[in-house]
Amino acid sequence: PPGRWTGEPAMVMNRYGKGKAIYCAAPIETPRMFGDIFVNLLRTLCNDFAFEASAPPCIEVTAFDQSEHHRIIVCLLNFQKDLPNVPVNGVRVSVRMDGRAVQRIFVAPQGEELECTEHEGRVCVESPEVENFQMMVIEYH
Repeated sequence: PPGRWTGEPAMVMNRYGKGKAIYCAAPIETPRMFGDIFVNLLRTLCNDFAFEASAPPCIEVTAFDQSEHHRIIVCLLNFQKDLPNVPVNGVRVSVRMDGRAVQRIFVAPQGEELECTEHEGRVCVESPEVENFQMMVIEYH
């Protein structure tokens, strides 16, 4: 219970098979209060995420590898408490390429090509302004 000493751990980490698992009795997934703690805990389990983003908490980022089409779809959703949304600029996304070579990156469906940098097996790209939703396509071979 919050604020009451029980003598029991609030968080534990154990090995299971070849992996590790963390159990936490508190809801630490909420970014406002525990965001950094949650991310650091995830990094203890796996420190090389498939993708990462530098964005304010109102931006939700998803990435889908469509290997049959040789592309990764990165979606940015601007989901603010008060509407209308305030547009967000400067969202940087880093995607692990796992040895695949980038052919081009563009905004869908407009087709506007984006510049990127590559560093240590990752491609980094900055999104255009995100008013409500933005989709970027990373084509690779």
